[in-house]
Order: sequence, then C-alpha cells, then structure tokens
Amino acid sequence: MNRKSRRAKVLHHANDALEMNLPERALKILRGSDVAEFGEEGMRMQIDLALHMGLVRDVHTWFDLDEEQEKIFITKLTRQHYYRFKALLAAATGEYAAADQYLGKLEEELEAKIRSFTQKQILSAAGTVSKMQDENPDPALAVKDAIAVYLSSIILHGRMGLGGAAQAGQLGLGIERLYGLRGAMSERAQYTTLRGMLALEAGDLETAERLFREALKLWKPKPDDPSVVGINFPYRRMAEEWLEILEKYKK
Repeated sequence: MNRKSRRAKVLHHANDALEMNLPERALKILRGSDVAEFGEEGMRMQIDLALHMGLVRDVHTWFDLDEEQEKIFITKLTRQHYYRFKALLAAATGEYAAADQYLGKLEEELEAKIRSFTQKQILSAAGTVSKMQDENPDPALAVKDAIAVYLSSIILHGRMGLGGAAQAGQLGLGIERLYGLRGAMSERAQYTTLRGMLALEAGDLETAERLFREALKLWKPKPDDPSVVGINFPYRRMAEEWLEILEKYKK
C-alpha cells in the first residue's frame, strides 16, 4: 500500500469515528499512526481533538519546538492554523496576553487578504460598475454589493446566454474570490470577539468593550441605521450580549 493510500485509510477511519461521536477513538487512531500516514489534515485533526479533550500538556509538548522545527511545523499546518492552535493553547493555560498576541497575528493575516480586495476591479469583470457601488466606503457592504452584482450576472449569463465560456469562467472565479473575502471578514470578526473574551477573562473591561464593538461593525456597519445589515460571523450573538452587559455595567 503506497503512502497516499495509507493516508486516505487513516483519515477515513478517524472521520468514521468522529461521525459516530467517538472523538477518543478518532484521536487514538491518529496517535497510533505516523504523521506520514495522515498528513497535514490529520495533524490539524489530531491537535483539534486533543485541545477539545483537554489534553493541554500533550499539545504543549507537540509545540515545544526549536526554530527550525517550528518553521517546518508552520509550513505543514499553514500559518493561520498554527497561530490559531497556539492561541487556543495559550488561552487554555491562562496565558491570556500570549493568546491575544496570536489572535492578533491571525487578524493581521486576514487583514492582508481583505485589503487585496478592489471592488471596482472585480466588478469590472462582471461587466458593470454602478456609481452607488463605487461610492460605497464600507468593506462589508462593498463585498455584499459585489456578490449581488456577480450573482445577477451569472443568472443572466445562464438564462440568456450572454457572453461566452471565457466570461463564464471569469464570473466563476470572481464570485469564488468574493466568497473567500466574505469568509475572511467573518473569520477576522470572530477572532476579534475571542480577543474580547480574553480581555474579559483578564479583567480588562474597557478593552473587551472596544473589541466587541470593533467586531460588530461587520454586522452593523451603520449602528445608527438598524436597517443596514452587513456580514454575519461566528460568536456574533456572544459579542452582542457581552457588549450589552458591559454597557449596563457602566451605567
């Protein structure tokens, strides 16, 4: 059996165990195999499972690396997953400042991706750039506008046969990129909310309030106008509830 087949087999058995709600069994399968047998996906699954099962000491050992080992580890996991795991590990051991630092690095990674978005350039590929959309300064609303334009163009292209295969491919790539940007914005707000929770744990209520407000800008880009809705994100309700509690506390 070649390496690719062994990898697929190990991951298949681990996923089967998870589907049967047997995380301990899934982790046992992974820990009983070599990294070469389950690859990067298996590495991420193993660390996730161990953290959720409270095996902090084990995970800490896996991340106790020298500089060269760390570089290889980051390459295999990806920088984003590496920082996320380091943040979760630090939070689990009460190292809130370190956890906040790693979450901040994640925000920086996502911010770089978000800033690569140029609405006019993307919309021009869809064959239309309206004045209203050009003048939309809010990133969340700009992405929503761009997605709406692309979806309309895709529907017209399909129903009326407008454009050729090249334009259809362009539209497909464009909407895929836009969904990726929307996901990056949502993920960044999620990490900002987690930083707010860490600030709460550390007793820094002022910073917690600031971070919750910052995260919620994605959902409500114009707080004074409740009819304007931006992009949803994980932990939004948690950010809203804690912000409400902190505002009452100040009174």
